Amino acid sequence: MMHSKALSRKTAIIIGASSGIGYATALALAGEGANIVVGARRIERLENLVQKIESMNGAALAIRTNVRELSDVENLVVGAKKKFGGVDIFVNSAGIMPLSLMRKMRVVEWLNTIDINFKGAVHGLAAILPTFLEQKYGHLVFVSSIASRKVFPGSAFYSASAAALRTLAEGLRLELSPYDQIKVTLVETGYVQTEIFDTIEDEEMKRSVRTQLDHISILKPEEVASAILYALLQPPHADINEIVIKPTAEPV
Repeated sequence: MMHSKALSRKTAIIIGASSGIGYATALALAGEGANIVVGARRIERLENLVQKIESMNGAALAIRTNVRELSDVENLVVGAKKKFGGVDIFVNSAGIMPLSLMRKMRVVEWLNTIDINFKGAVHGLAAILPTFLEQKYGHLVFVSSIASRKVFPGSAFYSASAAALRTLAEGLRLELSPYDQIKVTLVETGYVQTEIFDTIEDEEMKRSVRTQLDHISILKPEEVASAILYALLQPPHADINEIVIKPTAEPV
């Protein structure tokens, strides 16, 4: 006897799906029967992900997306609706972490952090919110960092972008969830085994972080994806507002 999967007939958009948490989340949601629409700049990786999902008997669509461009993210939503008829879930997991001491004046990195980590999320919100408001339901997931709660030397702009996203998510929840079935979940992670560490270009900071990572077992992207799936599978009356997930041995 065939059993319906938990997310059958649902459509999920995942931004930042070419690697790491976004990639793992796409596979996790596809495993529960969701139609998957993935966006990122590296279209070749997205197309390989689509092939993997299709090999699982799932349905998926890849659209090249630069989160810096509102029109790109809007096009992603349009493509999802055209292909699958609607959108139920929107996961933003795009992010960079170019840590450096402010005295080094790496201004381009500061601006990139704001553009991708915060403005990128704002672009996602602007693209999907009209659809969610019109249909009076939807689930918006922001993937961010526990750096919103803990600032350390070198993290000022990264922490600031995470704190801004945390504030935005709570404001959205207060405005949306009490009136419509529009849920907002913020997922803040500690160290996760992803390519985000490659975005640290300051050699001193990179060595410092690598030294910390050598002494703890860090999270796998699939473990964060499981936490996201947990939030998405709750009944309509249960809204998981925030999830904080970090390695057991991470000191902060």
